[in-house]
Amino acid sequence: MAESPSHKFGQMIGHLLEALIEPFLIDFAKGSGDFRKYEIAIRFNNGDRIEGSFRDQAKVREFLQFAAMQ
Repeated sequence: MAESPSHKFGQMIGHLLEALIEPFLIDFAKGSGDFRKYEIAIRFNNGDRIEGSFRDQAKVREFLQFAAMQ
């Protein structure tokens, strides 16, 4: 929990902003129920990473098979 006045003030602002945008986020999250895109992020312990964004599930599988061979 915040102890300094500036940290407490920052938390108050964060809670206020969260309360203000939550109704919009709930409506947005309801959406159509369909996937619009798949996002994949693979991070390696040496700091490398591979990312991909796809609309088609078959392309996701293709990407993951490719990444597994790296």
